[in-house]
Amino acid sequence: MQGYEKIKELKQLLDEGLITQEEYDQKKTELLSAASADAAGAPIDPTSASFPPDNRVEKGKSKWVASLTAIFLGCYGVHKFYLGYAAQGAIMLAVTLGLALPVFFIARALGSIALMKLIGLLQFIPILIGVAEGVIYLIKSEEDFQRIYVAGRRAWF
Repeated sequence: MQGYEKIKELKQLLDEGLITQEEYDQKKTELLSAASADAAGAPIDPTSASFPPDNRVEKGKSKWVASLTAIFLGCYGVHKFYLGYAAQGAIMLAVTLGLALPVFFIARALGSIALMKLIGLLQFIPILIGVAEGVIYLIKSEEDFQRIYVAGRRAWF
């Protein structure tokens, strides 16, 4: 049972982004081999330790890609989609395209300058959010970025 506890600890380190998948697999194999040798050749099923499938950590999310997409394409939510936050990306995309643009064209057709200015302000909000998040991503260290936005699944700011 001690090997199982060590594997759980390794899984937690993996989920927090403190070790890589390769390190986790190598240490898990070593622990299972040692436990197998201790059990006098009794086979141990490596799949017997159940890990929740939804606790996987996505690897390979670059802080720089997220930052640059947030700064230059943030109003469309591209950085949110890149980080795996589809709902938040869809919200930003809907505010930018789905709500603001049709009302802008209606206001333009009606000739309402005040309404066009209000719509312009609405379109500025997602741009401001994208730039702010891009700068925040750049300020964070790589480890903090991975821990907070990739492993921690923090969606906004």
